[in-house]
Parts: sequence; structure tokens; C-alpha cells
Amino acid sequence: RQYDVCVSSFAQLSTELSDIRSLPFDRYIRAVNAVRSRSFSLNEVHHRLGPRNPHIAQLENAKRRALLPLNDLLNHRVGAKMKIDRSEKTWRLVSVDAASKGEELFGSYGDNRANLEMLFF
Repeated sequence: RQYDVCVSSFAQLSTELSDIRSLPFDRYIRAVNAVRSRSFSLNEVHHRLGPRNPHIAQLENAKRRALLPLNDLLNHRVGAKMKIDRSEKTWRLVSVDAASKGEELFGSYGDNRANLEMLFF
């Protein structure tokens, strides 16, 4: 059902996307997994997000998932503590964990998933 809703929504957005209905289901699943495993959950009030798009699935509790360029390059580690701050022009990913100079910083993509689980999510 999610596949049908997503494909129909994209087809309605633009005539250039009308051939999306021919997208094979396995490619759709691969794309969804790529986004879900690299996206962050953001609170629309705290992060001052713009108006909701009616074509995008809504999460509970005023949260949305978003891709944040370059932030998804961090290696995932279960239990890593980080927060996402937003100023007027800048997004910052801040590690709450103590770290020494030159030490690798890790991020958490949430839900306390291990790296192997993130690969198959």
C-alpha cells in the first residue's frame, strides 16, 4: 500500500514523473531503505521546519524524517549521543559524548540499531 501511495503521489506532482508507475517494487524498497537508514528524526517546532507537504507521509508527535547533507557521513554507533542544532542559516550536528582531539566522532541514526541492522533497514 505504501508503494502505491508513494508512486501515485509522485506521478501527480509532475508530468515528468508520470512514468514512475513503472518503477519496480525492489528498486522502490532499495530507495526507501537508503533514505530511512540515513535520515534523522527532526521536531518541526524545535528545528523550525517549514509547512508540511501533503505528499509526504507524516510522523507522530510533530516529527519528520530528513536527509541532512554530510551529516549522514558519520559512522553509526549504538548509544552515541548527539543533537542537531539549527540557527537561522546553519545546521550543526553536535556530539554530546566526550572526545579527545583527533578522535573519531560517531552519530546515532536512532532506535539503538547496530551497524548490521542499519545495513538491512
